[in-house]
Amino acid sequence: LTSDAGIAGAVGLASRVALRVLLAFLLVLVAARCRRLQAKVIKAFSFSHPPHQLLSTFDDVDEEAFESSRPKYAHLQGCFLPPSGDLYSNSPAPFVFETPLSRGQCLFLHRPTHDVQLDRSGNYPYAHVFTGQGKQWECRIQLSFKVEPEGALMFGIELDEYVPMSRGTKYAMEAVVSALRWVVGNELYHSIGDDPSTTNGELEKPAFAMPLWAFDQIVVTPEGEAPPDLASPDLAAEGVSRARNRADFLAAVSDLKLRTGPTYTFCFWSISKFLDVVRWQINGAVPMSIGFDRFCGHPPVMASLYTVAPDTVNAHDQRHLQSRKNYYFRLAFWSSEHRPSSAKLRKLHKLVEADSSRNSGSSCDTSPMSRTRLRAGLPGGRRGLQSLQALLRGSCLEGLTGHPAVERCLGDAHRA
Repeated sequence: LTSDAGIAGAVGLASRVALRVLLAFLLVLVAARCRRLQAKVIKAFSFSHPPHQLLSTFDDVDEEAFESSRPKYAHLQGCFLPPSGDLYSNSPAPFVFETPLSRGQCLFLHRPTHDVQLDRSGNYPYAHVFTGQGKQWECRIQLSFKVEPEGALMFGIELDEYVPMSRGTKYAMEAVVSALRWVVGNELYHSIGDDPSTTNGELEKPAFAMPLWAFDQIVVTPEGEAPPDLASPDLAAEGVSRARNRADFLAAVSDLKLRTGPTYTFCFWSISKFLDVVRWQINGAVPMSIGFDRFCGHPPVMASLYTVAPDTVNAHDQRHLQSRKNYYFRLAFWSSEHRPSSAKLRKLHKLVEADSSRNSGSSCDTSPMSRTRLRAGLPGGRRGLQSLQALLRGSCLEGLTGHPAVERCLGDAHRA
């Protein structure tokens, strides 16, 4: 070390280390600057582009009254399958849905992850749900069963079609699923779906589903009693909660038998810290943020409650095929900042039409008009019917002219 060569080598090593430290520091500064710029762009976009424009043919309809009911900031949007109206997040009241096997209501809450200042201010709907909590959103589903479920009730998301992935994307997906499995347990069911180019027969759709105990809160209301209000600030104190007492929660879920009569309230948020549904990206599960589209292709994504008929699976074939599923809740959803393309909306239109045809004659096909009118608090008489027409034309299926369910409601309103 005392020789000239040793001194020169030490100086060269120190120089290289210093250069690397300087480069790392510059990269951190650039990354921070990019995040601040991204937040400004998202904020500017979300407030300058309203999510919906009501399409009305009537001059006397108060469109501002309908538009004011939707969040002016980035939010979640969706529509139920079978068709029973649309949904948007942070609504003052839950949205009603009905299937051949169940009836209920749903309320989706989220914090404004697109605007850090708004989030910190607490000046947004349901801020009390998120203040001091690590969750980014909460899904509340309340339903009663028309038929006693057979098989384990699963809750999760699914896609409508297979999404080809590169090897790198599959590795990233495995890392994300591993992180989610760490949160909800090993009974999580995940499938990338069947590749139509290599699979014969019925294809399994991509799915990510969890058993009943993956919920974070469950409330069972006996038949004849009023269930809790999904929008109430006191809901968190009802029933059993994983956060309050994990042992009691798991014991209650183990003893729970789903049947007709009672009303069940399910609340879910445990994996929300990884999934930002407003900005449509995955955060925290892997070192970098990943857009949902890398895994799901394009919006919408389907959230669902379903069972798989026990007699349709065996040791050699455990797939959750559509023909094996019984749906109790199904919602196609997307972010207002990342809406489906026209092609996807047309495909969703076909899904809704198919569900409507399969369930023709059920109450959910004849009552969307009255339920939508009651939920929106529309006035009575001719003005109320005109307002309903405007609301339907401004729903999540806007632009899909000729859709049977929408046109049927419009025709009923016109004749009335």
